[in-house]
Amino acid sequence: MAGNRNASRKSRYGKSSVRKRIKITFALFLVFTSIIFSVGAAIYIPLIREAQDKVEEIGNLNMKVSSSQASTIVSSDGKILYSLMRERRKVVDTRKLPKYVRDAIVAAEDRRFYTHSGVDQTSLARAAVGLLQHSSHAGGGSTITMQLAKKLVNGDERSYMRKLRDIAVAQQIEKVKSKEEILDIYMNYVYFGEGALGIQSAAETYFGKNASQLSIAEAAMIARCIRTPSRDNPLREYRETKQMTNSLARRDYVLGVMKEEGMITEEEYQSALEEQPKLKRDARPDRDQIFGAPYFVAHVKAELKRDLPEVYANLETGGYRIETTLDYDLQKTAESAVAETIRRHRSKKVTSGAMLLIDGQGKILVEVGGPDYSKSQYNIVTQGSLQPGSSFKPFIYATALKDGLINANSMVSNAAVKILQTEHPPTYWEPKNLGKIGVGGQLPLKTAFKLSVNLPAVNTCILAGPARVVQLAHEVFGFESDIPAVPSIALGSGTVSPLEMAQAYSVFMLKGNRVMPYPITRVIGPDGEVIRDYSPTVKENVLDSSVCETIDDLMRAVVESGTGTAARVVPNARGKTGTTTRAKDAWFCGYSDGLVCISWVGNNQNGRALPMANQVYGGTVTVEMWRDVMKVAHRKYAEGGRQVPTPEVSAIKRPIAEAPQAELPKPVDVAPPVVGPANGVDVAPVPAQPDPTNGTELAPPAVEIHGKEHKRSEAKDDMVSVEICADSGQLATAYCNETITRKFRRGTEPKTHCNLHRGTN
Repeated sequence: MAGNRNASRKSRYGKSSVRKRIKITFALFLVFTSIIFSVGAAIYIPLIREAQDKVEEIGNLNMKVSSSQASTIVSSDGKILYSLMRERRKVVDTRKLPKYVRDAIVAAEDRRFYTHSGVDQTSLARAAVGLLQHSSHAGGGSTITMQLAKKLVNGDERSYMRKLRDIAVAQQIEKVKSKEEILDIYMNYVYFGEGALGIQSAAETYFGKNASQLSIAEAAMIARCIRTPSRDNPLREYRETKQMTNSLARRDYVLGVMKEEGMITEEEYQSALEEQPKLKRDARPDRDQIFGAPYFVAHVKAELKRDLPEVYANLETGGYRIETTLDYDLQKTAESAVAETIRRHRSKKVTSGAMLLIDGQGKILVEVGGPDYSKSQYNIVTQGSLQPGSSFKPFIYATALKDGLINANSMVSNAAVKILQTEHPPTYWEPKNLGKIGVGGQLPLKTAFKLSVNLPAVNTCILAGPARVVQLAHEVFGFESDIPAVPSIALGSGTVSPLEMAQAYSVFMLKGNRVMPYPITRVIGPDGEVIRDYSPTVKENVLDSSVCETIDDLMRAVVESGTGTAARVVPNARGKTGTTTRAKDAWFCGYSDGLVCISWVGNNQNGRALPMANQVYGGTVTVEMWRDVMKVAHRKYAEGGRQVPTPEVSAIKRPIAEAPQAELPKPVDVAPPVVGPANGVDVAPVPAQPDPTNGTELAPPAVEIHGKEHKRSEAKDDMVSVEICADSGQLATAYCNETITRKFRRGTEPKTHCNLHRGTN
C-alpha cells in the first residue's frame, strides 16, 4: 500500500513538474517571440513606410521599362544611323501572347505567382533554412514581384536588409498592380541572356521569330534561361559543346511543372518533349546595330573616342545621343553614285571608290569610305594613304604664286628635266608631256594647268623648292601626311587622304581661310544635358586671297575647257583631275558655291592596290560620280536661297605677304633622300605610264637633278602687251580658238606664232 501511495505521489509530482516546465517554456517562447516580433517590427515597419513612399515610382514601372533607350548616332535630318546598348529590349504587350508563353515564365520562376500576395511563404521558408545552413550568402525564395522590386527599385546588393526591402516593395507593388500587369512588366524587363532583354528579343535571338510564334517547347526553353542567363542558355551550350543536353533537361523540367499545374495537357506535354529545338545558331548579342552610312559611323565613333573617352566607354549603358553633320538623303545619293560608277566601269578594273563632301564650315555632309563595309571596314576617306597624282598640282602653283615666283599672266617653263635615279647603273627619270604639247619653250600658266601638263608643274616645283612646297602643304593647307620633299611631288608622288584633300581645297574656295572637316555637332547625355557642342574650326588668313583667286580661275578653266569638262553641268564648278602611274588612283577634286567634294576610284583586290585599265582617268571616270552628287547637292544647298554658310572672308584684311628673297628655299641641286616603297612611291627606274587624257604622270622619286639651275625672274618695270593663243601660249594667229592679251617683261614675250592651230589650203 505504501509503495502504491509513493508511486501515486511521484506521478502527481511528475505531471505537475512537466506542466510547470511546459508553462515556463511557453512563457519563454512568448517572450522570445514578442522580442523577435518587436525587433522585426522595428526593422520592417520603416521598410514598409519607405516602400510606400515609392508608390509613384512603383506606379510608373511600365514607363520605366519601356523608356529604356539605346545610345544613338543620328544624321542632321534625324535618321538613326547607329544604336548601341549593352542589352537590347523590345517591349511588347505580353497579354496578347499565347497563354502558354506566359505560363512557361510562371512555371519556371514562380509557380504560385497567382496565389501569393508578393511573397511566397513556402519558398521563403525554404530559403531561410538555406541561409541558416550557408550563412555566407543571402538569396533564394524570390517571387516574380520580388525580382521586380530588386531590379527596378532596390538594386543588386546581396544582404538580409535588401531581401527585407524586396519583400516590403513587392507587397506594395501587388497593391498597385494587377497580376497581369506585373507579369507583363516582368516579361519585358527580365534578361534572357545573349544580350536579349524581354521575351520578344529572346524569341528573336534564340529562334529568329516573334514571341507570338513560339511553341510550348520553345517557350519553356527560353523561360528557363532567366535563372542564369549568361551561363545557362542553349546558344552558349551549343557553341561550346555542339549539343544541348543540359538545355533540354532544363526545358523538360519547366514542361513538367506546367503539366503539374494544369497549364498544359498530357498530350501537349508529350508533344513538347519530342520537339527538337531549331535554334538560330548564328545569333550573336544584338547590341550594336548600324542602320546607314557605316564608314561615317566608324569615323564618328573614332572622333568620340578621341574627344570624349568617358562618353565612348559608357555608350553601351544607353541613353546617349550623338548628333552629326551627315545629310542622310544626300549620303544615299552618293552611295548610289559610287556603286553605279564602279558597276559601269568594272570591266576597266574599277573595283573601289570613295567620296567626301563638306560644306563651307567643314560639316561632313557625305562620307563614302568604300564600296562595301561588310567586306572591308577600311575607311578610305579617313585612313587612305593614296597618291593624288595631278590633283596635287594646285599646291605646287599656289606655292610659287605666294612666293612671287609667278603670277596669273606668267609663262611657265616647259623645259625638259632629267633627274638621276640610281648611280650604278645610272638611270634617270625624265617626265614627259603627253598629247599635243611637246617639250621646250614656255606655256601660259592657265594652259599648263587646265591641260595638266607635266613639265611646267615639275619645273615650277623645282623653282619654288620642294621643301617649300611641303612646308606650305603642312602649314597652309593642313596636310598631316609625311610628304617627301622631292620634285616628283609635282606629279603627286606623296600619299594623302581624301579627308586631307577636302581641307586643302577649302582654302581656295574660301579665299584663304581653311576649314577642318568634322562629323559631330552635339553630344547629349542620358539626362538630356548637352555634354559638348561642336563648332566649325576655321583657320583664317592662311593664304593670300589673290593667290586663291588665281588658282580658282585656273580650276574653273579645267572645267570649262580642260581635263574636267564633264563637270561643267554643275553650276560654277571648279576642279582638278588626277591619275597616277598605271592608273592605280584616279581623282576628281573640286568645289562649287560653298561645297567641296573629293572623289576617288581605284582597283583594290584583297587589300592590294592594283592598276586599273589605261582608259581610266580622273577626268573621265571619277568625275562621273562627282558630277552626279554635286548636281544634287548644289540644288539642295546652293540654290533657292539655301546657300551654304561660309565664314565671312570679304572683310578680313590680309597682308600681301611676299617672303623675302633670302628666306626662300633654293632650287633642288643636291640629292634628296631616296623615297622607298614604304610610303607607296614606286622606285623602279622605268618611266611612269602616261595619262593621255589629263596629262598626269606619276614620277618615280627624284634623287638628283642635272642641268642648269632654275633662276628666279627679277621684276622689271618695262612691260609689253601681247596677244597670244590661250592653248599654246605662242603668238596668236587668225586660226586660234581662244586668244588672250597678256603682259610680259620686255624680252620674255613669245617670238613664234602658234603651231597648234593652222589654216588649211
